[in-house]
Amino acid sequence: MKAWNESLSLDTSTLQSLPIWVQFLELDIKYWGVESMGKLGSMLGMPIKMDRTTTEKTAIRYARVLIEMP
Repeated sequence: MKAWNESLSLDTSTLQSLPIWVQFLELDIKYWGVESMGKLGSMLGMPIKMDRTTTEKTAIRYARVLIEMP
């Protein structure tokens, strides 16, 4: 990683995928399991992992999954 500055030139021609945190708002807590979140995440890309509050079900405002998106 490099620090960003105005003269930085980014070559995105070789970029094929990008990991992105996705929040599922108002998702019923019964769908917060690994299997359910994996199925939901796979609709967007390749699920990588869930954040700690989602796995522990401690912050129930939203579920969050890291997904590798093409």
